[in-house]
Amino acid sequence: MIHLAYEGLQCIRQRPRLPLWKWLWTRRFWVIAIGWIIVFFAGMVWLGYKNNFAEPRLQIALTLLKNNINQPVFWRQMLLLIGHSGLLLLPVIVTLWLVMSRLRDRSGSRLFLLWGIGVVVLTALNFVQSVHYYNQPLFYLVSLTWPPRFVLLWAFSAAFLTLVISLFSDRLQPVSSVKIWFVGAGLFFGQIPVLYLARPDFPSLRNWARTLQGKYADDKDPALLRSDDLNVVKCLADQLPSDANVFSYDFLVPFFHRQYGIWPTGKQYKPADVAVIPINDKQGLRNVLPMRQPYRVIRLKSYDLYIATDYEYLIRQCIR
Repeated sequence: MIHLAYEGLQCIRQRPRLPLWKWLWTRRFWVIAIGWIIVFFAGMVWLGYKNNFAEPRLQIALTLLKNNINQPVFWRQMLLLIGHSGLLLLPVIVTLWLVMSRLRDRSGSRLFLLWGIGVVVLTALNFVQSVHYYNQPLFYLVSLTWPPRFVLLWAFSAAFLTLVISLFSDRLQPVSSVKIWFVGAGLFFGQIPVLYLARPDFPSLRNWARTLQGKYADDKDPALLRSDDLNVVKCLADQLPSDANVFSYDFLVPFFHRQYGIWPTGKQYKPADVAVIPINDKQGLRNVLPMRQPYRVIRLKSYDLYIATDYEYLIRQCIR
């Protein structure tokens, strides 16, 4: 999308009278678009190969979409999330409007249209990906506004703004520093309530204050960060082969970056070889534990370690 946006901006700059729809039918546009589609599908095939082609996420998402497409509840939820996604883009919209208002020619509306096309395409992709988690607990947290998903829109928008300012710098009228600071401050403080609206998991002001004081947030349990427990987990992660499947608590996911991480969605392609769950399981992970039989449970100070019997010899090397 960024490559196509660059080409579109070059077209607007060099051929200001050419309608955008005509640019969409040029040979260069389709060569670039098809080229990146091939790269995308090659990446999907590679990821499928790495995951043994066992979890057809797109097929699951399309099936869920087909089954719910006539349900008003489904559309109410999805449209609300699309609205939240749009609200999170308000700083981009305002900044783009500010840039457009300083252009010496009338290409501003075409710039906004080009950005809007990119946002619509990426939102459609995020929409389909989000449907994969529909009807699951906390669906609204892992759908369109989920940071790893929303970052597609944000990265595209940031790149688009950078390209606009770079390519059209000679056509921009100067903006006073006072206005820039005023708009920037307004966007920053105006975005705070939007974040709390769109992301209910955004840290509260109290938790921000505790963080600045060097304390743990209210929902964080310091017992889960005991050094002796973490040393055992790190040792186990280092010993486990890369093809092992791991179901672990949030804090511990980075330790198992070499292994296949299982999410608590019930859609894993194979059961877990190892699972690490807090003894005080506030998230209810044990209720969806996809553990391979037979296994043994080893209790650490703050965690229960579930390990398949054929991997049990590894944990003995880590617990002295």
